[in-house]
Amino acid sequence: MAYSDDDSPLLPEQRAEARLEVSLSVQATGPRGSSCVLLRNLARGGALVAAAEPLGSAGDEVTLYVPTGGTLCDWRSEIVRVDPADKGELVGLRFLDSRDQRHIDELLETLLRGPGGGTRRYPRVQRRTPVKYDDRPAVLQDISYGGVSLLTQSRLRVGDRVSIALDTPVGVTAMSGRVVNVRAAAQACRAGIQFDPLAAAEAQALDAYLHQLLAL
Repeated sequence: MAYSDDDSPLLPEQRAEARLEVSLSVQATGPRGSSCVLLRNLARGGALVAAAEPLGSAGDEVTLYVPTGGTLCDWRSEIVRVDPADKGELVGLRFLDSRDQRHIDELLETLLRGPGGGTRRYPRVQRRTPVKYDDRPAVLQDISYGGVSLLTQSRLRVGDRVSIALDTPVGVTAMSGRVVNVRAAAQACRAGIQFDPLAAAEAQALDAYLHQLLAL
């Protein structure tokens, strides 16, 4: 699992899995001791945590103690990447024990339907994948029950109305919305789009799409 936030729309997806952006404090134990870390994103095969103190080096084993369904689960993982951060480091982990999968999936399901944390109403599923809006090519960066972030080489402005075609498990579904923010990215622009209120069929299709991205 790679953890790159490069905004270039020309780059293919390098991660094997979509990841759910979260904010959850958990306990971690590694070769350098035990400490509280912040779970920043979660996928079926791994996670990214923010640690104030070093957990270890690439290749070291770390156990995460995660509350799931009223049970404190211990998830064995291997450090695959360590990056410096403003306050400590960001640590990419790969889960090691397939027996933990059911509890990981249960937590993903719970977090997906929970609040987004901070000012966000919904958590975001991060996955770089090609889509179209108004018959123009774009790259989906992340998506939630409330909206989507796109990279496009076309010019968008705040207030523009767009229609995004999502290839969902129940068929191609057009999701209409309004551009609420735009910022420059490498050779493109990144636009945040808030969905219009969803009809029942649209909500069902979006829910199926988010679960498909996360392989739930």
